[in-house]
Amino acid sequence: MKLRGNSWLLVLLAAGGAAIIYGVLVWSRLVSDPTLADILQRLPDRDAATVHVNVAALRGAGLGALLENSPVTEEPEYRRFVTESGFDWKTDLEAVTACKQGPHWYFFARGRFEMDKLRQYALSRGGECRNGICDAPGATVGKRVSFFPLSGRVLVLASSPAPWAVYNVKKKSGQAWTGGTPEGPIWISLNGGVLAGEPSLPAGGRLFGKVLSETERTNFTAAISPSGMELRMRAFCRDTACAENVKAQLEGVTREFKAYFDRLGQQARSDDLSGLLLAGQFASKGTEVTGRWPLSLGFLQKLAGGGL
Repeated sequence: MKLRGNSWLLVLLAAGGAAIIYGVLVWSRLVSDPTLADILQRLPDRDAATVHVNVAALRGAGLGALLENSPVTEEPEYRRFVTESGFDWKTDLEAVTACKQGPHWYFFARGRFEMDKLRQYALSRGGECRNGICDAPGATVGKRVSFFPLSGRVLVLASSPAPWAVYNVKKKSGQAWTGGTPEGPIWISLNGGVLAGEPSLPAGGRLFGKVLSETERTNFTAAISPSGMELRMRAFCRDTACAENVKAQLEGVTREFKAYFDRLGQQARSDDLSGLLLAGQFASKGTEVTGRWPLSLGFLQKLAGGGL
């Protein structure tokens, strides 16, 4: 009988240990920080533009001033959010991945957050919080802001005409991105359709956008090269013929820009969009097209300040 009692005790201990281990695994999954690949699986993939900025890396490289000059600091939504929630991206933010699809913006922000203050921010504006998710009127008429903590250091936020829009990115789609996760401290990724006739692009950039609209997805990354900084492109096509055609068209547009400036007798400037558009180099291999453009600090400062 004693042996049997000990056996039952061992069974109970084993079952209890298994339950604890299972609980720890579930808990760690809920509170651990998601990877960038995890985040991308939650974002809309079609007719969308996605931007990623590793803010901590830029500060470490001495480029934090580029962020401070950004027009985002003048946006009423940002100013009110900072004032009432106590969060300031210039000091509290480590990285952000933002996606725009139509009138909807989705943000995955990694940094230091005080959720109690964020909840009070929502409630003080006539919003509500339920099941850990908050929704409140935005500073802009017709806009709503909704958010929830994905982990202890990652906040998910949506700005949209629709209430509770953050629910749209609460679950993973399970589909990996074409070309995998982009690399680099700063990148922008667009699926082909959103590039066709994009009105927010500068006039010269629209020609490139029209060409790249034939791709499945195009990624642009700011990177360090032996000669300084450069903009790198990876565009993914449906087949080899499409890739070769896209490369040829990009080279053709670049030649047209060069001929245009030659006719005007003007020199391209490194701190202007003209210097970027005229210096592109392209290649294709299989279904992928690559491109490279030199980047000057003056151009980046203009871009961050909304001067292009």
